[in-house]
Amino acid sequence: MMKNKNTLCTLLAAAVMLSALSGCSAIREKKKSELNIAIGASPATMDPQLVSDTYSGRMTSLFTCTLYMYDENNATVPGLAESMEWSEDNLTATYHLKEGIKWSDGSPITADDFVYAFKHLADPQTASSAVYLITSCCIIQNAVEVSKGEAPVSELGVSAVDHQTFQVKLEVPCPYLNSLFTMPDFAPRNRAFCENVGSDNYATSADTILSSGAFIPDLYEPLAAQIHMKKNPYYIFADDSDLPGVNIQIVSDSQQAMMCFETGVFDIVSVNGSVYELAEGDACLHDYPTVSTDFIKINCKTNQYLGNKNIRMALSKVIDRKSLADDVLRTGYDPLYAMSPPGYFTEDDGTDFYGDGSRYLEYAGFDENKAAELWKQGLDEIGTSSVNVKLTYYSGNSALAEAIEAQAEKALPGCDIELDPVTQKEYLKMSSSGDGFDLLIAGWAADYGDPTSFLNLFLSGSGKNIYSNDEFDGLLDKANESEIINTPGERNKILHQAEDLLMSEAAVIPLFSVEDSVLVREGVTGFTETPTSAYSVKKLDKEVR
Repeated sequence: MMKNKNTLCTLLAAAVMLSALSGCSAIREKKKSELNIAIGASPATMDPQLVSDTYSGRMTSLFTCTLYMYDENNATVPGLAESMEWSEDNLTATYHLKEGIKWSDGSPITADDFVYAFKHLADPQTASSAVYLITSCCIIQNAVEVSKGEAPVSELGVSAVDHQTFQVKLEVPCPYLNSLFTMPDFAPRNRAFCENVGSDNYATSADTILSSGAFIPDLYEPLAAQIHMKKNPYYIFADDSDLPGVNIQIVSDSQQAMMCFETGVFDIVSVNGSVYELAEGDACLHDYPTVSTDFIKINCKTNQYLGNKNIRMALSKVIDRKSLADDVLRTGYDPLYAMSPPGYFTEDDGTDFYGDGSRYLEYAGFDENKAAELWKQGLDEIGTSSVNVKLTYYSGNSALAEAIEAQAEKALPGCDIELDPVTQKEYLKMSSSGDGFDLLIAGWAADYGDPTSFLNLFLSGSGKNIYSNDEFDGLLDKANESEIINTPGERNKILHQAEDLLMSEAAVIPLFSVEDSVLVREGVTGFTETPTSAYSVKKLDKEVR
């Protein structure tokens, strides 16, 4: 017998809630005065100089403070720095540290701590996948040679003028340097503490972490299901919040996390996909725009089929991004047809660098007939009637990957997509190295407020791509020339040319711009996400009821 639709939905929702609540009972009873956060996966690292993924960035943002930081309006403001000034040639940045800044053990934070941190990031022995921040996002003097082991770490262009003055020398001007330095990778690092616990052991447990930020980790083990942090009384902005601590629980099942929010276990929970429908209309639901994108990396070099531009463009144009956003992902995703997302960088006249979104429809806009035509041309050029490519993705993206497979195989005769789900650790390794995949569903959050935060991913030899084009490299090099970088209008024209080339070559398949939908309990104040998807915690607080 057919049930009334509303009755059936109610029964299904009740079943889901009962299942989720059984999982909530396994979670440690919350501390009411503390902030209780659910995150979807363990951080890959808690070592700030190794951070290159969102979960690690969010966790380290809780216990690090950097020279500059984002305020509640996402403007860059001084953090541990009191002020900074540029040299006349814009190649030397001098940072003056605030008086009285301290580590969580009460010892002073000095300019030497920043020198040690930056050199650790550059050191090839560290093997940080975030080293590109100082070799391509900004180019610190000798950073490229140091990172390759071609020059000693001592030659990196950073120095302590005195205990409160930190200086950075660049090879080319970098107008967005303060925005870049909000990243946890640029947090200070205490040499004596690191040498005491051992370089290989640093940040592998709570007692091997020294905090410069709002909280102090006091319960942490790699891959553990729970992380706890207590308030750092020495944090420079400690008086801005009365929050005694933060309890973080790793809950991979977003449905369970949301239901635990409803029962009061969690104060902050990210929601997505079908779970969003259960939260939609809730007064606690907030959308935080993020400067991040989802896209498909293409291995143009090692896959014999993907070296053909028509094959690549056919795969891009066969994807119906709107239907994927509406029917598969359901929330927080907007179709994207360029590598640079909208809403984060403006032209001289105040217009969006992204434009109206139609500029690249010729190359990436959904068109099954055109995709089939390009596909046939590509097959003829290669001399084959079928193409097999492997689509690799983090296992949490299975629904998206399966939908892309279905769209491609339906419209492109002879197209065989092999699905290849991998763990988060495997995904991060592949994305960073550019090895082990044909197509990779990837995501990227901006490191700073400039289009090069996305375009630099495709520089030859950046370590994060499998695309190489001398003309593209030349355009980005030109955009960083001293006489160009100080004339924003001319520079933006060059950056548009670089993106034009990237899209016309179908070197990447853009998918979505992303925002984060978060349930934030009433009474929690000061919570926001930065443009780089980290947590902003300076004024984070919670009313106890």
